[in-house]
Amino acid sequence: MFKKFGSLLFLAVGAITLLAITASAKDVSTIKLSTPIPADGMVMTPEGDLLVAAAWDGSTVNKIDLPMGTISRFTDGLAGPIALTFGKNGDLYASNWRGSTISLIGEGRPPVDWAEVGPKGDALALDSVGNIWITVGSANAIKRVSPDGVVSTVAEGGILKYPLGLALREDDTAFVGGGQSGEIYKVTSDGQVSLFAQVPGAGEWKIGHLLYAGGRLFASGLQSNQIFEIGMDGTVTVLAGSGKEGHEDGNTADATFSFPVSLSVSGDGKYLYVLAGGKPTDALRRIEL
Repeated sequence: MFKKFGSLLFLAVGAITLLAITASAKDVSTIKLSTPIPADGMVMTPEGDLLVAAAWDGSTVNKIDLPMGTISRFTDGLAGPIALTFGKNGDLYASNWRGSTISLIGEGRPPVDWAEVGPKGDALALDSVGNIWITVGSANAIKRVSPDGVVSTVAEGGILKYPLGLALREDDTAFVGGGQSGEIYKVTSDGQVSLFAQVPGAGEWKIGHLLYAGGRLFASGLQSNQIFEIGMDGTVTVLAGSGKEGHEDGNTADATFSFPVSLSVSGDGKYLYVLAGGKPTDALRRIEL
């Protein structure tokens, strides 16, 4: 039910409140890439460039040199890379959707299987002690891999509905996005799962990747064509996107997106980067925070 308070419009869903206004971002702009690339998860390198996984039907990780947008091949030989994260030692890890594994990508070396996490495997995140968490949507599970490659299940079943996006807070509390339900779950390190927020949207796929950075939690709205911010009280706001499908830049309320999936933040925290999924894209969108 929508409730109006002054000029603000709220949607109450049980105990969860969605605040249907635009959050405090400024403008959306586009960096033109030198060639179109397929995109799923991406991660910022220590040097300030972006590494992008090529999605479930791909095999590569591509590099975007910033700010020019020049594309180069970083590695190949993966089996449907969905997400990327750096380990505590600086090595890069990739989830393999087709391979049901996490691969280790050492500098200058081809990827090698590091842990079996199937069936399939989705988003990745690093915790404070060096464990790598992974969502396994097809099994309604969240798993954790120790630095020496031992796999354990953090949570499975219950209220989890196709857990896809994943982000970890400094205290190792996990936020998990239900790809098809739009629900955001809070998961403690000992596996306690609770419903934290509800992201609005129509269509089969509601949430892509999550990102936690600088005390802020973001979610890509796949078929809503919007980027959301979720406050630590569970309030959901539209950070950018009118909801119309397109590629228009401008102020965050009027800008348009088309199946946004990838999220990453610049090292200085000034920009949120967004890439579209579903087909190769040559447009890296940049939201000024």
